[in-house]
Amino acid sequence: MKGQQIPYYYEDDGQLIAFMRMENESVPATPSQLRKLVLRGSGESYYSLKSRYDFGNMLFTKLKSVYKQRTGNTFEETDYESLGLIDENVI
Repeated sequence: MKGQQIPYYYEDDGQLIAFMRMENESVPATPSQLRKLVLRGSGESYYSLKSRYDFGNMLFTKLKSVYKQRTGNTFEETDYESLGLIDENVI
């Protein structure tokens, strides 16, 4: 049965090994799988994490240039949210 304490660990010779289910068996988790399991266990996902970078220091010049080239429109501040790059609380 699925439990609530993700990830699951097994202690072997003083070393903790994280496991995950793959079909009908438990297999050791890779480092990237372990990171995902830790996030899921805390009720978060990669996409919900806050960036360590200050959005105000970013220019997005390449994005604005390509956007203008492909759409013919000028990139507006509201487009960041429309494209899912930030949430409404950042601007």
